[in-house]
Amino acid sequence: MKNFFIAILISILVHIILFFSYKPSQTEEIKPPRLPKTTSVKYVKLSPSIEKKEITKEQIVQQSEYLTPPQPLPTPKKKTPKKAIEIPKPEPKKAPVEKEYIEVQKPSAGSILESALKKEEPRPIDELTQSYLDLYGKEFYSFSDETKEFLKDNLSDIGRITQRYLLYPSISIRTKQQGYNIVEFMLHPNGDISDLKLLQSSSYSALDNNSIHTIKVAYKDYPKPKESTKVRIYIYYKLY
Repeated sequence: MKNFFIAILISILVHIILFFSYKPSQTEEIKPPRLPKTTSVKYVKLSPSIEKKEITKEQIVQQSEYLTPPQPLPTPKKKTPKKAIEIPKPEPKKAPVEKEYIEVQKPSAGSILESALKKEEPRPIDELTQSYLDLYGKEFYSFSDETKEFLKDNLSDIGRITQRYLLYPSISIRTKQQGYNIVEFMLHPNGDISDLKLLQSSSYSALDNNSIHTIKVAYKDYPKPKESTKVRIYIYYKLY
């Protein structure tokens, strides 16, 4: 009996293992289930009592009126406000201006003479000053008005002061040297001088050196200008 039950259990286990281990092959196609040949379509017969009605054109027009979409209402135009016309106000009448008459006194003969005497007449240029001014040539016109007036008024005085300090060199007296030379220097408002040089020689070194030495001594007495001024003068040497 025991062997019979053991055999039954073994067969049951084998069937279970085979059931779970079985897999269908890829070649096998799973076919969809077939539909039954019978259909459930039912045929409906139209009743002969329904009659066809004809639609008139008027009914089509009436239906089309209801089917057309409503059109938007026209937007009202904005009324532009009319500009008020300004009426010009009448200008007030101006009162007539009374003219004032100013009495002008005629100048007397005495006042005319006094005003004429007060006007300063230009100082006449002497021959010595004119000879100094000729040394500048066209350069004179490039100076300021103040410099021009200073040269016209003081060149002759600078020349006289220089001649007053001039001492004739003894060697020039013995050799009877005579002539003139031209010197140039800058005269400053504080009374100093600079750039002292000889523009034209007298052909004698003793006379030329004496002129430079004389300027270095005499410049302390020169009139002082308001602005730095270029001075050119002659220095004469003459035996009597």
